[in-house]
Amino acid sequence: MPRSYDLFRIPYIDPVTHESIHYRAGQDNPYYIAQENKYTSDVNRMLGYVDAGLEITDWLTATYKFGFNNYTDHRMQFYAKSTQYNDGWGPLSRTTSVSGTGV
Repeated sequence: MPRSYDLFRIPYIDPVTHESIHYRAGQDNPYYIAQENKYTSDVNRMLGYVDAGLEITDWLTATYKFGFNNYTDHRMQFYAKSTQYNDGWGPLSRTTSVSGTGV
C-alpha cells in the first residue's frame, strides 16, 4: 500500500454493528485493531546479585559471584468480533503464563 494512502480518513468501525470495516480483503484496519483488540501483560520480576571476595595472600584472591533473574509473565489478548483472527467469530481470548529463572 502506498504511503500516500490515508487510512485515518477511511471509516473503520461500522456505526450500526460496531464491527470492523475492512479496507482491504483479508486485512483489518490498523486503527480498528489498536482500538478494539486489547492486550495486557503483568510481569513480576525479582533480580539479585551477590559478590564476595577473599584476599588469601598478596597475589591470590578468591572471588564468588552469584546473580539471579526470576520472573512471571501473565498475558491476556482479546480479539474483537469481526477481526480477521479466528475468521471473524470473535471475541476470543488467550492467556499465557511464562515463568523462568536465570542464574
